Amino acid sequence: MRPRIPLRKRLLVRLLVATVLIALCSVGATAWLAVQTTTRAIKEEQGQDLADDMRILAQLSGYAATHPEWTGVAPTVRALSVKMGRRIALTTSDRTLIADSAPHGTSLPPRAAANVDPLHTDTYTEPGAQLSGLDPRVVGPYRLTAKERARLAKLAKDRQACFEQSGIDTTITMTPSGRPVLTDAAGNNANDAVPDACADGRLNTPTATESKALKSLIVSAQPCLSREGVSFKFPYFGVDVFDKSLGSRYTIGAYSKIGDAGEIRKAQACTDAARRAQLEPYVAPVAELFLGGGDTTAPASTSPRRTRPRSSARRRPSSRSRSW
Repeated sequence: MRPRIPLRKRLLVRLLVATVLIALCSVGATAWLAVQTTTRAIKEEQGQDLADDMRILAQLSGYAATHPEWTGVAPTVRALSVKMGRRIALTTSDRTLIADSAPHGTSLPPRAAANVDPLHTDTYTEPGAQLSGLDPRVVGPYRLTAKERARLAKLAKDRQACFEQSGIDTTITMTPSGRPVLTDAAGNNANDAVPDACADGRLNTPTATESKALKSLIVSAQPCLSREGVSFKFPYFGVDVFDKSLGSRYTIGAYSKIGDAGEIRKAQACTDAARRAQLEPYVAPVAELFLGGGDTTAPASTSPRRTRPRSSARRRPSSRSRSW
């Protein structure tokens, strides 16, 4: 009589076990693939929502930067809502409604997505991001007249031609205040390396409009500078229109201790505070932005919510310092 074959060694059992293992692996792989696909789709959707949120914030910040009040913003809010397919609402810091794309009486989401405050948040310099500092679109009394723009445009073309004679290709772009800027092929400031034949200083000399605003800025900054013990060797005006930072774009003087980092920081802080006070009348008050149905992810690097009363005491000076 032939010996009985153990159950675990029988071919049928082995085939059955192999089939079960293959089925389990297939189910596991399918489940893993489904999870990965769903996760990727969710991340892509969240990324798109975040990008849309930033575009909404940037456009409304641009409105605030160029209007002293929110009156008249409702059409912009409605148009943005239709374009983005999102509910958009603006309120004051105490939740008084400014504009809303939803029907009247619709409750607000539980929290604001961001603050609209171009005096402290820059959504213009780097598209898709919020940077700390002044939005360059806030130009106020530095906005050039039509005559000044025409004169500077001619000077920019003359300098561009001079650069070409030295073998340097440049592009002329316009800043929000109306000043032309020469950039190189990489998009950097072409004036960082000006050929001697082109360095006449005329293009970057402040216009009458800028000089008037800068003189007012010096007067406003002087009490703070005196309290901090910072004095000028001599007053002067300088303009670096390519640099979008608050302090170095308009340089108001030479400090008494050139190269002293502490002195420069103090002078910069006083200048920044005075400049924000100077620009405040040209900017809409801080508003809270509400998006979607309340489950919208807030834009990256959203600043803490702050109120902006109409006084200079609330301003937070920038610590950046540079001279042009």
